[in-house]
Amino acid sequence: MGYRILLADDEEEVRRYFGQALKVAGFSVVFASNGDDAWDILKSGKVDLAVLDINMPGKDGFSILRWLRQEAKSRLPVVILSGFGELDRIKQGYNLETNHYITKPCSRSEFVKSIKAILSVKTLSDKNED
Repeated sequence: MGYRILLADDEEEVRRYFGQALKVAGFSVVFASNGDDAWDILKSGKVDLAVLDINMPGKDGFSILRWLRQEAKSRLPVVILSGFGELDRIKQGYNLETNHYITKPCSRSEFVKSIKAILSVKTLSDKNED
């Protein structure tokens, strides 16, 4: 597949659980355990999709998403992966233009299906721009 995915979550178990699923599916995964490291990785421009937790030390997932969309004007696909399933949080994520909002717990297979679907749309969109 050749896609490189940032998985940013402060919980090591979550990074390991979903990171392994992404690797098995053929993705390259780069990890961040806090928002500041995720920010630095995203500024490098070397990922094809970002999976962001909302609550992390340093910058939170919503702040990073806001920066991507409003400051950097980036169309990088972003998935929010959060334990917060309240409607207000989900609306906030979509208002900030997340591509998808997944609540934990979530099965690995559903998670990977979501990532593949978003990257399929990205691939089609990239081809149409060429």
